[in-house]
Amino acid sequence: MANTKTEKPVTEKIENVEERVPIYIERAKPNEDPNFYVSINFKTFLLPRGKTSMVPRYVYDEIMRSRSAENKYEETVDNLKAMSKVQ
Repeated sequence: MANTKTEKPVTEKIENVEERVPIYIERAKPNEDPNFYVSINFKTFLLPRGKTSMVPRYVYDEIMRSRSAENKYEETVDNLKAMSKVQ
């Protein structure tokens, strides 16, 4: 008995697997490295500071998450300093 079932080839396209988005990395301070180092899941990216680079969406998302966390940290430090001066 032969198998008469025919399988259709997968023709779906996976779109935007490596969608790239622009991101601007601020200029380096005098004593900083002129490149911005990012490593995600053992993939490394070296982005030039002071320029806009095209990066995969997941790199952009991680940099933005990091920036948000840094801003929240600085805000917390400022609030704690202000609270210590009040007392």
